[in-house]
Amino acid sequence: MTDLDWQLRGACRAHPDLDADAWFPHESDLAAAKTATDVCRKDCAVVHACAAWALDHGERSGIWGGLTAKDRRKILRERAKDVDRETNAVALYRKLRPGMRSDYQAHVAVADAFRVHHRTVLKWVTAAASHEGAPAT
Repeated sequence: MTDLDWQLRGACRAHPDLDADAWFPHESDLAAAKTATDVCRKDCAVVHACAAWALDHGERSGIWGGLTAKDRRKILRERAKDVDRETNAVALYRKLRPGMRSDYQAHVAVADAFRVHHRTVLKWVTAAASHEGAPAT
């Protein structure tokens, strides 16, 4: 079984009422897009794999995993904000840590600034350090 075998199990492959064009409606055709996304969301066993693949591979058109191109652009924008948020939080942690008595104190300060739990900051800092090959603090 290959990584793309999920495509063979998609509801879009052999839907009795929809042809291949139904999965690529014009962006202004909201009714056609809703018909296709409803099939994905209600009848498809691989909807999550399909959506993940489309997001990871930058599919720019069509209905994938119950998501329109517009839906996918919105999700990708939100992902980019999250990455920026993590990067900014780690940078603030690194700036604050030398003046703090403990790692925990720095985690809490950054958590307050970003309105997240201090363990979230610890996770971000640990992930950043592992990507850089440095020890996490």
